[in-house]
Amino acid sequence: MLMRNLLSRCATFGVLWLPLSLQAIDRQPSFNCGSVQPGSTEELVCQNSELSTLDSQLDEVYRAALAIDEQSPQPSLKTLQRGWIKGRNDCWKADDQKLCIQESYQSRIAELQALYRLVQPDSLVSYQCSENQADEIVISFFPTHPNTAILERGDRSYLLFQQKDSDKKLFQGQNEQLTVEGNDVTATLEYQGPLLHCSKQTRMHPSWDLDRDGINDCEKDGSCDHTIDYSQPRA
Repeated sequence: MLMRNLLSRCATFGVLWLPLSLQAIDRQPSFNCGSVQPGSTEELVCQNSELSTLDSQLDEVYRAALAIDEQSPQPSLKTLQRGWIKGRNDCWKADDQKLCIQESYQSRIAELQALYRLVQPDSLVSYQCSENQADEIVISFFPTHPNTAILERGDRSYLLFQQKDSDKKLFQGQNEQLTVEGNDVTATLEYQGPLLHCSKQTRMHPSWDLDRDGINDCEKDGSCDHTIDYSQPRA
């Protein structure tokens, strides 16, 4: 899949994992504050130490992603970054311009960290969505800020952000939504699309299938025990 191939390229080209929390010390922004236009978003960034630090952090993450992007068939990261800057600058329309800019930076940093695997995922989980073994989704959960998830189904992948104001573990994408409840997830992958109900796959460790017929040995002798985790090696 696309994201897994990207992860492979990260290892091949020796890209180092970036720390989840880049040092929270005051930094200068990535651009020259002496040449910004009065009243511009850049001026506000220069005047606020928190925004300046976020700009510097994004620049570091962006450069790391750019080193990987040169090997990617996806649309140019430089083009996408210009689009993000335009969106950030539209924060002048928001009721709280500083908060809008801050969240724009945080989301972009988290997006690049997840998409380019610049932080290690907390977990990678497979879920089966029907009786058909091939109908599965694979989700990588990343400890970014905000938390992110990359959901893969077939040859498509989706980036989602965890919603902080929800009482559930809810992730939202552009047109996608994912809810995680224990070992089950529900997901909608397109606007007004069908709701998928999927359960976590528990893969049997090979040591429980000594004759290699794909069936747990305990099912043949009636000794299966629900308290045993058959995904772990046989003791």
